[in-house]
Amino acid sequence: MTPKYFIEQLKDYADIADASYAMLHYIDENEVFDPRDDEFRAKIPAFKPPARWIYADGIKLGYEIKEENINKSVLAKQLFNDKKIKLGQPTAYALAIEARFSQNIEIKTPKYY
Repeated sequence: MTPKYFIEQLKDYADIADASYAMLHYIDENEVFDPRDDEFRAKIPAFKPPARWIYADGIKLGYEIKEENINKSVLAKQLFNDKKIKLGQPTAYALAIEARFSQNIEIKTPKYY
């Protein structure tokens, strides 16, 4: 085993460990919130409502929504029949993993003089 190969494997294992901390409980159910809280806080000028997780589809593996995934999940089948999800869209699993890896990324705008 070369040192370069060892480092690549170590990075892969670190990515796997990091992915295990993703919020995978949101795959099966959407985030619960009370709309009255947002109405009350909306009266405050500096209030910005938090982002909501509304992508639950019940698919536990894979990047894109496929027919075989829809047939395995009752929630996905219901959402597909209601035309709320489409074939080829990213799964909730993929979005949760991507969100975990993008959590610490900062986009800095350049300063022009």
